Amino acid sequence: AETFQLVSERLRDDEAFITQNCIGNYTQSIFPVVSERLRSKKDIVLAVFSAVDPRGHKWEKIEAWSKILDSAGENVFHDKDFCMELWIASKKEIANGFPPYKWFSATIRDDEDFSLKCVEEMGAELKDVSDRLKNCKEFVRKAVKSCGSNFKQAPENLRTDKDVCEDYINAEKWRREEPFDVQDISEDLLADEGILRNLMKKNPEAFIRALAITKPGPHLKQLVITAVQDPRKRTPYEFYKDHWKAFFQSELWQSDPDVVEALVLAEADAFKHASLQMQQDPAIVAARMAHGLTLEAFKNLCPNACNHDGVFEQAQEVLSAKPELVFSAVKLNPESINNLPPEVQQNEAVWRAAYEQLDLIKWPQSLWGRYRFYEGGDDWASETLELSLFPNGIVENYARSVCDRDTDSTYNYFGTWSVEGNVITAVYTKSLGKCNYNSDRWSNIDRKVAYNFEGDVSSQQVAKIGEMEFTQKWMRKPRDTSA
Repeated sequence: AETFQLVSERLRDDEAFITQNCIGNYTQSIFPVVSERLRSKKDIVLAVFSAVDPRGHKWEKIEAWSKILDSAGENVFHDKDFCMELWIASKKEIANGFPPYKWFSATIRDDEDFSLKCVEEMGAELKDVSDRLKNCKEFVRKAVKSCGSNFKQAPENLRTDKDVCEDYINAEKWRREEPFDVQDISEDLLADEGILRNLMKKNPEAFIRALAITKPGPHLKQLVITAVQDPRKRTPYEFYKDHWKAFFQSELWQSDPDVVEALVLAEADAFKHASLQMQQDPAIVAARMAHGLTLEAFKNLCPNACNHDGVFEQAQEVLSAKPELVFSAVKLNPESINNLPPEVQQNEAVWRAAYEQLDLIKWPQSLWGRYRFYEGGDDWASETLELSLFPNGIVENYARSVCDRDTDSTYNYFGTWSVEGNVITAVYTKSLGKCNYNSDRWSNIDRKVAYNFEGDVSSQQVAKIGEMEFTQKWMRKPRDTSA
């Protein structure tokens, strides 16, 4: 730069000389001493700006660009096309602390269409736009929708606006250094049922944090119950199921019987974390019994409780009077049906409650179970086939062939089954098995087999048809609930 100052004013104003000889290394040092006329030409400014070594460290590039723009003629920053090209050229470094927007003229920064494009597509921040746009609700809403971090830079009167707050909660992205924080939301808005309900659906972590700073209201208790008892519908149920302990950290909820009952229904383990007073409440014990609970297990869970027998009997009465507790438990945790007594498991309303929300009730309950066929003699060979029909539509076919009292082959075929009329159709897609002494091996297959049955399906015989013919019958064994 010191050497370049020795160049005559005529050459420093010669566009061809500047573009051919001076754009390259040390461009940012030379540019401030070229003529004012050339520093006011947008094509020259863009050429110099683009010539900064892209391999340099990001902070070196930002420093070089800042020197160039500080020296550029003021008129170029009134040109909308130039400003957009400049923004695109520096887009990669905007996130690293280089905001070209600050050099743009007040007229450009007050242009709504241009500023919105920069905010939505180029990563501009709300603080960079004109004061008029910062106070425009519609503009701020669009800015917050594009990046939730812009909410933090909005004027206070708009940060307390419910619509803008909803946009903040619903935003899909935030700047890394300015993530979502529930404390950005005012106390008055956190007391609003709509805001809390939206927070519960969109950001469960923030909803749990909000419980510690939210003023109790008539709607808040029901929202807490909904959060843990509304699977796969309106809330991220699995998150609340995994983080139910957080609800016990709040004094507001740990002694509320309705909330504790909802937590226990949602997660059986919640019972042992409840207070002793709650563990001796027959209604809470009944909620735990809905997952399966014996008197002996109750005594082990609550060794410090008194009058176990009396509380357990009262809880049984509550459960008998409120069968919906069982339905609620198996709806929330379908696997909990396995812990219930067999007579309760076989109740149609109970197993439908367990499987209906998973869309598994497509296969008649009367066909669930295992069917077995055996043929062979004592001296030469035998064949064993076993068909297992599971309530979720999965089928397994076990086949074992023995020759000369030595195992010839053993295979398990897996797939799905469906029923239409008197025909069960199994479509097998995987197999696991071996021949003779080889190792078991998984294989992909495409095999379709049909089975038919006659008479009452609760006691019928099932015969195999289709790919292989058998004159023998598939005799159904007594129902195996472990299947």
